[in-house]
Amino acid sequence: MDAIEKKDIKVVKEIVGSQIDLEEDIGEGATILIHACGVGSIKTVRFLVALGANVNARSSADFPLSNAAIEGYKEVYDYLYPRTNPTLRIIVEEDLSCR
Repeated sequence: MDAIEKKDIKVVKEIVGSQIDLEEDIGEGATILIHACGVGSIKTVRFLVALGANVNARSSADFPLSNAAIEGYKEVYDYLYPRTNPTLRIIVEEDLSCR
């Protein structure tokens, strides 16, 4: 989604305002939140979480916290960490310790 990659929160708000399903697969099995975490768009992440996007949603390989961690987006990671299921936090921490 170009608006997310460009971190254009105005366009993201317009797209979400057009009643997009926050849990819908927008490509590669990822939700809009997983994608936003993977590009480090903290404003978009905060916006989507405030709208009720599931911080524990999983794609085939990732979930929001893991995507932020893998890509090295500390601000996104720190925002999501306390909101993420403890089991998923452990998975990310174990994965990071193996790198």
